[in-house]
Amino acid sequence: LLTAARSCIHFLQCPTTPSQKIMERANMANFKTQLGQMDKIKREVDNIAQLLESPESMPTFWDFLVPEGWKVLDFMAQLMKKVFSKPSALRSCRIVLFVDDLDRCPPAKVVEVLQALVLLSENAPFIIFLAVDPRVVVTAIEVDNGGFYSEGRISGYEYLDKIVQVPFTFPTLTSDDQRKLFRGLLTGRADADYVEFVDPDGDLCRYTLAPDKAEITLLVNGGAKAQGIVTSFELTGLDLFDSIGGTTLPYSKAGSLMRQLASLANCRIPACPFTVSDYLSVHGDGAIVRR
Repeated sequence: LLTAARSCIHFLQCPTTPSQKIMERANMANFKTQLGQMDKIKREVDNIAQLLESPESMPTFWDFLVPEGWKVLDFMAQLMKKVFSKPSALRSCRIVLFVDDLDRCPPAKVVEVLQALVLLSENAPFIIFLAVDPRVVVTAIEVDNGGFYSEGRISGYEYLDKIVQVPFTFPTLTSDDQRKLFRGLLTGRADADYVEFVDPDGDLCRYTLAPDKAEITLLVNGGAKAQGIVTSFELTGLDLFDSIGGTTLPYSKAGSLMRQLASLANCRIPACPFTVSDYLSVHGDGAIVRR
């Protein structure tokens, strides 16, 4: 009788539709062990994504108090959690991934990484930045598939377009952009509103652009020796003349200071006149020499 009762219970619990049978097999322990390492990683990523999107679901002391399978005690622990646990002060957030130097990998590895990014980022709170040379990545995609896409008249760019939603290209840096970049790295300020140098006489000269960019002021030794508003610049050899007076630029920094002063004069509204004598030439190394 006991065996017959067990058989009847098992029969009643057996799935009756194909979808139920598939779900039953998918939930079997021995079936899950055959899904591979990528499935384990995917499940871990899904858990992380759930915690990021819903911080209130983060496990607490009450979730680990009761061993798994003790349903009654687990139910009581969850009630205690609702009563005594404070609501999470965390808010939902996202994870930003930066993938760089992918264009330096072998073609097979490039395709593997792209496939992994698609798999792991599906329905997950991830923002992925892919910094690559598209020419190399596209060639790797086409080479790795052994002509599969070319026979179907599909280019590697079309394959990559399915993965990258917002492609953009950094423009070529101009000389002014390069100067701002290095100035920002060295001083923390890309757009300098002043030019400062020590002339051969040991005086500290500082040209400053006003916040409203309407005028440029000069202070020599903090205003102790000279100060005033500059309305024009003229550079003859190494001698710099402005509307207040004149000074001599340091020979080793003359080229750099000339470009900085010219940029400062151009930033004024309206632009401040800046003239350079015809017989001067500025070389790429920043030196000013006579022709």
